[in-house]
Amino acid sequence: MPFTERSDLFPRMVDYFLDHQPENTIEDIARIEQTVDMDGGRRIRQEAIFSWERREEISRQKGILEGIQQGFEKKGEQIAKKMLAKGFEIGTICDMTDLTPDELEQLRNRLD
Repeated sequence: MPFTERSDLFPRMVDYFLDHQPENTIEDIARIEQTVDMDGGRRIRQEAIFSWERREEISRQKGILEGIQQGFEKKGEQIAKKMLAKGFEIGTICDMTDLTPDELEQLRNRLD
């Protein structure tokens, strides 16, 4: 395997093996690198790349879910502000928006 390919692959391999076998030491990683050099690293390279891509996809999905959650929270606050302005009871607003009475009080203070 040419050095340029190996240098690109090695950080991914380290991530993969540290994720799956956290008890590995630097010496273990060096042995893994030697093994990759001997057999061309086809299987390990594929597993490392797959693991890398899987982590990236999980991170992306987690970010999307966090964004959706933040959007719901913001919309709940907007609805609660309108309900407070129209004089709805705190209990009703809490039921409709899933906000706590403390959160509603904070919203009310920001409106004043």
